[in-house]
Amino acid sequence: MNLLPWSTELSRNMTYLEDSTSDEFRFKDEESIKFIIGEDQYVISKKSLCAINSSYFKNICLTHKEIGKDMTNELVTNKEIRSFHQILLYIATGSTDFYGDYGMLKDLLTAADKYDVATLKLTCERYLLHYITIDNAVELIQLAFSSNAKFLETHSAAFIKFHIEEIRYTETFQNPQEDLNKIMELIEKSKMLEISTHQFFSLPPTIKETFTLAEIH
Repeated sequence: MNLLPWSTELSRNMTYLEDSTSDEFRFKDEESIKFIIGEDQYVISKKSLCAINSSYFKNICLTHKEIGKDMTNELVTNKEIRSFHQILLYIATGSTDFYGDYGMLKDLLTAADKYDVATLKLTCERYLLHYITIDNAVELIQLAFSSNAKFLETHSAAFIKFHIEEIRYTETFQNPQEDLNKIMELIEKSKMLEISTHQFFSLPPTIKETFTLAEIH
């Protein structure tokens, strides 16, 4: 793993967003959770975990009484480990540079949905749309279905509608019979998005976050 675990000192020096909605989510600077993944450990402050507004991480902050949270049994595959690692990086730093890795974006979208990290999820959706093509449009809308990614779903449907004559003959469009009716319903509803989506796809990524994607070997 190329990324070194973050120290408690680093987590204390982070700038945190205050959650003004409830005192139950206010934690002292020194309160933190140590996430254990195999032989690696990552210390993230509870303030930072709650600032991301994730029900998963808020629940850990409120209910997990031990300092360490062992994720080894929960994270089974390399994809799961790498994606969770990147989520922790995002929470600790507020940024990541993953838009150049299409496969990582797909995995990270799935993980962001699973762990309820909405801001990261939407960022993944936006970047994935800049990779949409005739060949992978159906794959992306199916990913949107499974990840409850409405932004990706809506704009993928508009793209499919705009290029339906080419896409209808692709293997991916003909194979997913269980999703075909849903796809057809969505593209019928996407008429108003055709022009705006066409313009969207012609623009370079506008999200200004800069991240460093750390590989896990």
